[in-house]
Amino acid sequence: MRRRRAHSAPPQPPFPVYREELPPMCGITAIYSPRRPIDPLLLDRGLAALHHRGPDYRGRWFAPGGSVALGHTLLAVTDLAGGHQPIPDADGNRAITVNGEFYGWEALRDALRQQGYRFRTGSDSEVALHLHHRLGASCLAALRGEFAFVLWDETQRTLFAARDRYGIAPLLFAEHDGQTFFASEAKALFAMGVPARWDEEAVFLQSHGLLAPGRTLFAGVRQLEPGHFLTLGDGGLSIQRYWDIPIPLARDLPDTDLPNAAERLRDDIVEAVRLRVPGSAVRWGMYLSGGVDSSTVAGIVTREFGHSVPAYTIRFDDPDYDESATAQRTAQALGLALNEVHAPADALADALDSAIVHTETLIGNLGPAGKLLLSRRARADGLRVVLTGEGADETFAGYDELWPGPPAWAEHPQLAFGYRLLGGMPEWLGGSVLRGQAEMALLSPDMRARFGATDPLRLFLDRFDLAGAVADRDPQDRSLYLWARSALANFLLRSLGDGVERASSIEARLPLLDHRMIETAFAVRGRPPAERPAITKRLLRHAVRPFLTDEVFEGRKRPYLAPPVSRAPDGPLLTRLGDLVHSRALDDLPFADAPALRRRFAALGEEQGMTLHAAERTLQRFASACILQQAFGLS
Repeated sequence: MRRRRAHSAPPQPPFPVYREELPPMCGITAIYSPRRPIDPLLLDRGLAALHHRGPDYRGRWFAPGGSVALGHTLLAVTDLAGGHQPIPDADGNRAITVNGEFYGWEALRDALRQQGYRFRTGSDSEVALHLHHRLGASCLAALRGEFAFVLWDETQRTLFAARDRYGIAPLLFAEHDGQTFFASEAKALFAMGVPARWDEEAVFLQSHGLLAPGRTLFAGVRQLEPGHFLTLGDGGLSIQRYWDIPIPLARDLPDTDLPNAAERLRDDIVEAVRLRVPGSAVRWGMYLSGGVDSSTVAGIVTREFGHSVPAYTIRFDDPDYDESATAQRTAQALGLALNEVHAPADALADALDSAIVHTETLIGNLGPAGKLLLSRRARADGLRVVLTGEGADETFAGYDELWPGPPAWAEHPQLAFGYRLLGGMPEWLGGSVLRGQAEMALLSPDMRARFGATDPLRLFLDRFDLAGAVADRDPQDRSLYLWARSALANFLLRSLGDGVERASSIEARLPLLDHRMIETAFAVRGRPPAERPAITKRLLRHAVRPFLTDEVFEGRKRPYLAPPVSRAPDGPLLTRLGDLVHSRALDDLPFADAPALRRRFAALGEEQGMTLHAAERTLQRFASACILQQAFGLS
């Protein structure tokens, strides 16, 4: 339970003030209908589709004028009553529904009370309601955390929605039949009547491994981009950016003063972890791999704050992909009880469908199924909150493919345009485009005819403010920015984060995506190295050196991946993949060449090395599409 801070405040109104507890996990919905009454059944159907995000309570609020409805599903961490949402103000003219968590909100509440605002709950979510009334969109500068919310102001007849700076909390919306719908997941939009249809242009882009900002796989369904807010009212819909990744200009980059930079960064990382440690009334733990990022969080929790909480790691049967031994040694050094979650092939196969339905995306590796098993175990053990290490690779260039690709790409017909535009080509971006070109033959004849002359790289880059955010930056920084605003926000945080964690009613907190820590990191980091180092994330490693074992500090980066299905030719994963490839669902996919895909599957045994891995990733993405097609009735 959080302790109340001492403060002087104006007298409070004579209605209940709920106990101040850890805010609940949840899902949110909203409907804006300016021209006709809202059918309450639509809101109920959307909330039912988000039951897994909040099985304990469903809340509804209808604006006095009838043009807006807000919904909320609650998973009570401690105090059920204190978590009831949507939260109206005392006059009933304004209300908010929030998914996520604000940190440092107590000081904001105290200041608002001093200014005469009356609080009906002990929830951090109510702070955002009153802070917006006080400051308008400028309130977002004061909010720190992982959040998405929708707020209605009846007096201004304006809907206001916002999403956190990195997109940890999802928020989707769609316009249909004169109404605008909002929800934490696309399945809730479909349940409220938004047509479930594939966006074939988005599918074309994703076949090239490209995930453009603000897009989803579904026609008419958009994401509110990270670091953006939306206003909607009589004047129409408007979207604006309130924060962006603070990458400095290349000419302003100093040489790195590693000792001083590490010390400054260490303080901010410790603070980011401290803010996310739940109160004593909450059962919580940590996810731990063999890498620097999760070990940093675990080391700070134990060595800096003295907490001893359960940690969880995945154990794969394939030693090339298993990090559990390193995690076990780290846990032993920190005095943590480590729970190994065994993820054999049959368990991954059983979890595959659920992982894809909950993440609502196409996957080329079974890593999300493994994370789902991890979250299920943590939830079965009674945990409500976990701290994780995601996000550091996007700030400190942890992946090898974030470095620039070969200069020869400047003359490649598929890459030359982007190379000139960006002043170089990130390895991940150029490689994605080239792999996608090879997969064009697996798209349906209609898709090939429609997109055969389309440049996927141009289509992707057109979604970015290149002049404002990328121009005049160091080549590695350009790569980091494009990756964070596409792959991280649209895929990794969904498929390895919110999607699989909320499917198990677990809330994850990500200290290494704390925006204030990231602002410090870019301010002190200095100039990136001219050549790709053998050991990545040098600044981060030195900043958190007191919390790492020698093994982790000196270890190479290993991206989290599940073992390829082809490692077990007669195993359940390849069998499940074959079932999907030969299913009627594949025939029904409007963008797939089913015979070509079946020939590719039949030839898997003849492939090897990178060619085999590429073929397997492609088949798994199409298999994922089959699962989504069946689950949502997509057309």
